[in-house]
Amino acid sequence: MKLHIKLLLFTSIYLLSNTTEAQTDTELSTQVNNSYPLKSYVDTTSKWEQKIIFKSSDKSRGLYGAVTIKYGTVENSNTIFIGGRGGWIINHKIAFGFGGYGFYGDKQNLTTNIQYNYSGGYGGFIVEPIFYSSKVVHFSMPIMLGGGWVGRIQKFDDHSEIMYSDLVFLAVEPGLEVDFNITKKFRIAIGAYYTIANDIDSSSELSDEIMNNLSVGLQFKWGIF
Repeated sequence: MKLHIKLLLFTSIYLLSNTTEAQTDTELSTQVNNSYPLKSYVDTTSKWEQKIIFKSSDKSRGLYGAVTIKYGTVENSNTIFIGGRGGWIINHKIAFGFGGYGFYGDKQNLTTNIQYNYSGGYGGFIVEPIFYSSKVVHFSMPIMLGGGWVGRIQKFDDHSEIMYSDLVFLAVEPGLEVDFNITKKFRIAIGAYYTIANDIDSSSELSDEIMNNLSVGLQFKWGIF
């Protein structure tokens, strides 16, 4: 009987010892895992990036071309200006490019009853700040810096013509345009512009004031905006 009790007591102590050891191993493993997680050895969230000398900019770039029709005056004579421009757009906020116009108009001197034709053109470099380009309706403020030429042609009753005088001038033309986003690659703009001319040939019989005028225009733009 005593032998059975001893065996039972010994068995109970042995089982209790193994159970306690297993719990200790489990707790130790949990502590190790919590203290040294796998991600501390292998960082799966980091992004590999190659270091280079010359980095490309993240700014957005685009291009556009436009056809413009303007109505204005040359020496108070109604004149149609037809031209275009193109530009490189940076970050949807500013464009740099070139543009120009050609024009033709009639003028009649009521005192002498002599009729003249004015023809010429001007163009130059354009800086165009753009505001709220993502909106359906937004606006821009193009400024042209350049120069041009205008000639006065006298017409006779026999339909012959002769160059009466001409003028070479420098020009600055600020403008304000309201743009409408028709599609992602097509826009229509209406604008107002004021041309300021300064002659560079003082011997000309024409005054640069004939080119100082307010004009309004309609513009069709295609491109990647």
